[in-house]
Amino acid sequence: MIRWLHSGDPFPPLTEALAEPNGLLAAGGELSTAFLLDAYRHGIFPWFSPGQPLLWWSPDPRMVLFPRELKVVRSLAKVLRNRAYEVRADTAFRRVIGACAEPRADFMRNLQELVNYSREPGRWTLDLDLID
Repeated sequence: MIRWLHSGDPFPPLTEALAEPNGLLAAGGELSTAFLLDAYRHGIFPWFSPGQPLLWWSPDPRMVLFPRELKVVRSLAKVLRNRAYEVRADTAFRRVIGACAEPRADFMRNLQELVNYSREPGRWTLDLDLID
């Protein structure tokens, strides 16, 4: 059984996330900037459909990319050598976030606040785009 969160409640420990569906941790809560920041700091993210309560997830295993441990297979190495793309930094961040949140207007408003906060000098977001 998952925990129902109320405004200001802390998230449960990640060890309480369900195995099936993988990573479902809690329901309820709110989409305020503070709540989202707390969630993301703990490896938790919201994912829900219209008409559903807010659902909070932390699947196991999580995908974490460590650049120094990346093994590049031959097909990817070929693409990288051919350079049929352009690498840009910080050119599409807001568009990508907007497209992700588009179906959820209330989520978009709060996500936009989070984006504005996270893009202030000294914050932690970076957008890398491969453009063909």
